[in-house]
Amino acid sequence: MFGPGTQNLVGGAAPTRLSNPNLQWEENTQTNLGIDLGLLDNRIQASVDLYTRKSPNLIASVPVTYTSGTSENINTNAASATNKGIDVAITTNNFVNNDNGFTWTTTLNFSTYKNELKSLGAGQPFFGQGTRGGLAWYGTQRECPLARSTATWPMA
Repeated sequence: MFGPGTQNLVGGAAPTRLSNPNLQWEENTQTNLGIDLGLLDNRIQASVDLYTRKSPNLIASVPVTYTSGTSENINTNAASATNKGIDVAITTNNFVNNDNGFTWTTTLNFSTYKNELKSLGAGQPFFGQGTRGGLAWYGTQRECPLARSTATWPMA
């Protein structure tokens, strides 16, 4: 409350996060190719699997401009990624004895994969209108000299 005289306090509400009516489930396209092999009456078994997965519309948190009336990021289908990999397994049945139940089996696994973020799309930071250190600036980070510096004043 500021100023002299009788003042009334009025409650209110404001949205803290914008909605996104265009938000969709993430879609993925996946391809798997595999082969299984058994040798010597399945005493030696091998398995090789290759896979690739493309995700063109991953959900990312996108910063909003300060003029939107909120400071919380909005979730949107902005990013895309690709995952590729190979899985190899070799199993040997070293000792199998049905008489006393003793069995010795060895399995070796090898896996490698590569995840690549292809694009952040609209998920890239927005350097629109805002304030830094009490000074207003406009434009992109490259255009604004205050984007990497902060102006400060002593507090009295």
